[in-house]
Amino acid sequence: MEQQDTNTHTEGELYREQLPRARADFDSFTAAMPPGKPVTILCDGDVDGLGAGVVLWHLLTRRGTPAGDITVLLPEKGENAFTPTTRGYAARTHPRTLFVLDLGVSARQILHEVPTLFVDHHRPSGEPPGSIVISGYGWDPVPTSSLLTYLVCNAHGEVSDKAWVAALGNRGDLGPPHPELEAAAREQKLKWVREATTLLNSAKRSSLYALMDAFEVLRDAESAREIVE
Repeated sequence: MEQQDTNTHTEGELYREQLPRARADFDSFTAAMPPGKPVTILCDGDVDGLGAGVVLWHLLTRRGTPAGDITVLLPEKGENAFTPTTRGYAARTHPRTLFVLDLGVSARQILHEVPTLFVDHHRPSGEPPGSIVISGYGWDPVPTSSLLTYLVCNAHGEVSDKAWVAALGNRGDLGPPHPELEAAAREQKLKWVREATTLLNSAKRSSLYALMDAFEVLRDAESAREIVE
């Protein structure tokens, strides 16, 4: 099933009740990040999680966080954000700030005493104490994690050139059409968007489970066509 290109909403109408609060929570969290301290991004390895992680990575680096201070983690096969293996990997990065994208929201904490922000669209099973949760579950229409991450990261236009990245994630997870992302996808040419989405998703389905390779390709690419070629 392919996402439809039709859309009955305008940019201003979509999420006008929920988005201001989400953006305020995101801005408050990021403003409190201690400068010069390690940051960890923990995201899912499908194209939706990859798109969310890449958009956030670009925002953080553009705001002055050195790329060397950012660790990106993707759960291993059979693991999730809350399993001991993943939590152990996250702990060993010694972050002072943790972002968890597209991996669900649970009452369990991943790292104690580490400020944590969740961005997700799945039905939450609880809310971890002391964390900030930006959940699109219950929004109409429910945004994918890549769309939701883009909307909070781009409140001030800082990552508008990465709308095509979020569009890949949104389309790959059959998310709702969004005017800005749809325009970015058309500019990239839908043929390349479809092929790039398939290639990135294949990393999680392959026996190699090459999730980090997929993240780095999407992070460093300047276009969907570049990913394919």
